Amino acid sequence: MTQKEFEERIGRKVTGDEFEVANDLYMMSGELDKDRFCADYKKHKDSEIIKALYDKADAQSDRLHVLNSEREETIDLLINMADEYSDSTIRQQVYKMIGEREYLRRKINKGYELWKDEREALNEILLKK
Repeated sequence: MTQKEFEERIGRKVTGDEFEVANDLYMMSGELDKDRFCADYKKHKDSEIIKALYDKADAQSDRLHVLNSEREETIDLLINMADEYSDSTIRQQVYKMIGEREYLRRKINKGYELWKDEREALNEILLKK
């Protein structure tokens, strides 16, 4: 929803900061349609409970972003280690994390040579269309 749409639905102008928070709340609300969200927002925009829940959700979202970045770094490290040490146990752990197809895509992208069973797996993937 745009800021203009939001303002029209609640019947007043808002600051960019207020719209950003309202839009975040709207996005977090799931399947709630714009009109229902805006009607409820007008009634409860100053709710301390909603503000506290928003702040908590926002902090959790930030933490999730950090964890996802760390996960991606770990996956890259494991792919590098599996290749450097020819370790199928490490490779299996990466498969669990991202799947065989994504593992192969990343390994090829890094320019690593595929093992015999990886070439066979890639061939099977390509034959499936």
